Amino acid sequence: MRRMRRLGGAALASLVIHVGLLMLLGSVDPPERAPRQAVTSKPLSVDIVTTPPVLTSPPLVGQPAPSASTPRPKGKQVRKTPAGDGLAAAPSPAPPEAPDTAAAPETTASPPDAPRRPQQLQAGADSLPSFLVPGGAPLAGPKTPSGRTLRPGDPAPSREQLAAQEEATVAGRVEEFIVDDQAQLRVANGLIDPYFSRLREALEKGLEDAPVFPGTSLVNQAGTAWASRASSFGATGNPGAGPPPKAPTTTERLYDIQQRAGDESMERPRLFAQAGQELQHLATGGGSKLVVTLELTQEVDGTLRDAKLISLSGNPAYDAYVLNAIPASLAKLAGPPAGARGVRADGIHTLWAVEGRVVYLRKLKELKGQDAWYIAATSAAGILAGRFEETTGEVEVIDFRNPRFVCRSHLLRVY
Repeated sequence: MRRMRRLGGAALASLVIHVGLLMLLGSVDPPERAPRQAVTSKPLSVDIVTTPPVLTSPPLVGQPAPSASTPRPKGKQVRKTPAGDGLAAAPSPAPPEAPDTAAAPETTASPPDAPRRPQQLQAGADSLPSFLVPGGAPLAGPKTPSGRTLRPGDPAPSREQLAAQEEATVAGRVEEFIVDDQAQLRVANGLIDPYFSRLREALEKGLEDAPVFPGTSLVNQAGTAWASRASSFGATGNPGAGPPPKAPTTTERLYDIQQRAGDESMERPRLFAQAGQELQHLATGGGSKLVVTLELTQEVDGTLRDAKLISLSGNPAYDAYVLNAIPASLAKLAGPPAGARGVRADGIHTLWAVEGRVVYLRKLKELKGQDAWYIAATSAAGILAGRFEETTGEVEVIDFRNPRFVCRSHLLRVY
């Protein structure tokens, strides 16, 4: 209590002191300030004189150059004047003195500056491709048709000449279309000699031992196979590439039994059957394919004259493998008989499509004892699938451990 009384007394005393100070300050008048003197500023007058630039012309041929000691004319100076004096007259510029031609020795005209633009182009030409530099290497690749360049002084072709050139161009294109269609129909209608069947077999035999090329892994093949069947199903309602089969598939028959029975007992077998069909499609090469278009030119006796690729597959290793295997494939092939259909007097000209794909099929007789665990595991999982080859009587099972690359050739045109 005593402490509270002391604090209250101190606060009351402080309040009384502050009030007294405020009353004392309020009674004192503030000191008078001296009036400000008006500051008057006098305006300045400025005389602005514009001096024209001095132009020096280059020395002409046959005239002496001006002396270096000749003083240059001085321009006018700007002077500030006070306000009461007014504007001061600016002195007129002194006329330039004539150069002393007698004392200056005669000099020859200086050579003109070297052109800088060609030097810049030459400096930047190092970073450009060779086919963009004038006089460089020509552009690689097939030549594209182009017109004739008319230069100054060249005689311009007349209308008759232009019409004749256009007519010849159109006639040549039409002739190419006709020849190409005839070559395609010759193969489609079978108007060729059996020699071309032996030629196809020789090509495929030469490509038997093809390695599995990069970019054809199992994951990539599975994704491509599923995407192609899903796209076909969304477009036509049929996951296959061809028309819908007339007979119902195993999955469809199991689904019908399930609908008639009214229970879910057939759902598991139907799913296993559908999984087996998808595995069968993937194992038989339903993934991505590598296709090249091959053009062969042979002599009348079947000797290879030239082989080149018209279109590439996108896999350089596969393209090089096909092109390098052609000479060895046709080395031991017997020539066509005399007067064979599809063989002209100047030789044989054919167009082929060589298709390669990865398959995961293995003959059952090639499986060994250590492969028994794989057969047992796939059988227990319900995904053991394969096919029966009716022509040879062999059974093939799906083996994803040992992929093989199979090449097939198709004859497109015989010219």
